[in-house]
Amino acid sequence: MINMRAICMLVVLIGFATACKKDNANATSDGGYQDEYRFYTTAKINGLPIELNAGEDNYGLETNYTLEDSVVIMEGMLAKENEPLKNAVLLRFRGNQKVTRVEDFRVEKSLRPGLFSYRDKTGYSSVPGSYDLKFLGDTSYYQLNYSWMFETGSSSSFRSPPPIRVNAQDFDPFKVSLMTDFNGCKSVVTHWINILEDCDAAIKVSNVSPYGFNVNAVSRQGNILSVEWTLDGNTVEPSFSGYIGASLYGEHTLKGEIFFEEGCTKIVERTFDASAATPCLTDFWYEKSKATTYDQKQLGAVEIEYYDENGKKFSTFYSGTGGDFEIVSLSPYLENEKAQSTTRFFFNAEAILKNEDGTSVELTECFGSFAVAHP
Repeated sequence: MINMRAICMLVVLIGFATACKKDNANATSDGGYQDEYRFYTTAKINGLPIELNAGEDNYGLETNYTLEDSVVIMEGMLAKENEPLKNAVLLRFRGNQKVTRVEDFRVEKSLRPGLFSYRDKTGYSSVPGSYDLKFLGDTSYYQLNYSWMFETGSSSSFRSPPPIRVNAQDFDPFKVSLMTDFNGCKSVVTHWINILEDCDAAIKVSNVSPYGFNVNAVSRQGNILSVEWTLDGNTVEPSFSGYIGASLYGEHTLKGEIFFEEGCTKIVERTFDASAATPCLTDFWYEKSKATTYDQKQLGAVEIEYYDENGKKFSTFYSGTGGDFEIVSLSPYLENEKAQSTTRFFFNAEAILKNEDGTSVELTECFGSFAVAHP
C-alpha cells in the first residue's frame, strides 16, 4: 500500500499531546468547550456486550486515507494509544470509483447514507439491498397452467420462472401473485415477500362449505405471534387459526396479516372459488439470496476488523461474509488540527467475522459513530 499522505487525523486521547480538544473528554467550561463523546462503538460479540469510547480508558479514534491501486482507502480505528491492538474495532472503506490522484477523490460520492457490501476476497461482493428471488409453483395437481404476475410488471407461464433481482429501495415488500388453472378450477395466491427481513409464512384454507371454512397460518421461517384475517375486505375471526363462518358462494378473497415474535410481518392473500366441489388451493415457494456482482477492485465496499482481548484479529474480508452494513447518517464535521476536512457518520452493522485459522465470531447489535479525514 502506498501512503499518499502521512496524516494523523482526529486522534482523541486523554492526555495525548496532539489531541483534538473539540473531542477531548477532559474539556471543561474553563477551556470554552464541552461535548459528549462523539466517536464510539457499541456491539455484541458472540452475545457479549462491548463498548469503546474515544476519550475513555485511554481510547481514541485515529483515521487516515491512502491510495491503493487507484482506489482510495478510508480508515478509522477505535483503540488504545501506543498499545498493541486489543479490544479494538477498525472500519475500512473503499472509494466507489478509481482515481489517479488522491486529490481527485470526493468523499461525498463514496460515503453516503445507505447499505454497503462487505469486501470479498473472491471479487464477488453482494449488491447492497438487492436479492435474487427464485420461485417454484405448486406441483400437487397434474397439468396445471401457471400465470405469474410480478410487481415489476413482468410475468411468466413457467412452473419455475427465471430468477428476479429485487432492490429493497424499490420494493420491500415485493408483491408476487400466482394464478393456477386445473381443469377450469382457478386459484390465486399472493405473497408480499419481505426483502430485508426473513420471516415467512403461508395460509391454508380447508373444509370449504357454503357456511364457512377452516384457516391456518403456517410458518416457513420465524415464530408466529398472531394473525389478522380479512375476508372480502372485512375483518373476521379467529386471531390465529380455526373456523371462519360465512355465507359462501362463488369467488372470495382471504387475506392474512401475520405477525411474528421477531417483530416482522408477512402478508398473504388467497382468492378461491367456494362453489367448486374441490377447490384447487395451490401455492408457491421461493428462495431468497443476496445478489452478487464481480468487481475485482471491490469499489464501494467496507471491511470490519475486531481485535479481541488477546489481540486476535477477526475480519469480514472473507468469501461469502454474511450480514449487513448501513450508514444511517453522515454530515460534514469540524476540521482537525491539521486543517483537514472530516466527515462524521453513524452506522449499523452485523456480520460473521473470521480469523485465518478458521475460527469466527458473530458481531450483532453494532452501532457507532466515526469520522474520516479526506482531501
